[in-house]
Amino acid sequence: MTVAQIRSSASKSLTEGNGWPPSLPEFIALGTESIDYDAAYSRCIRQKPEGRVEQYVYDDAYFNIKTQSDKDARRDHRRFMRDAENLELRGELVLKSEELLALPMNKERNMNDIERQKQDEKTGGKLHPRIAKLLGKK
Repeated sequence: MTVAQIRSSASKSLTEGNGWPPSLPEFIALGTESIDYDAAYSRCIRQKPEGRVEQYVYDDAYFNIKTQSDKDARRDHRRFMRDAENLELRGELVLKSEELLALPMNKERNMNDIERQKQDEKTGGKLHPRIAKLLGKK
């Protein structure tokens, strides 16, 4: 749990009138992790991520994770998960599948494409007879 999350929880507790410091069970609950990193790691290795954060880590870091030793892979996976969780909390997490939805419907064409289309309209898509002869076509 990050310091910001502990502060948020503490301020929430104070505004609700519960006061500070919390009881021992409340304090222990503040320090527990919200993500089971071992389960998330095994799902990543099996290529079956669950949720937005795991999907983001799978898309961005799976290749690096699968090529490392188990100890290094677990360490890096945990780091990637924390980074992705922070992005999700700030609302900045964008999945690869969501990026594709934002592409424009009509792609731009360059001048070569436009000239080729004009030439095809003139000739009906057929080659000039001299070029067809060079290529061996009739």
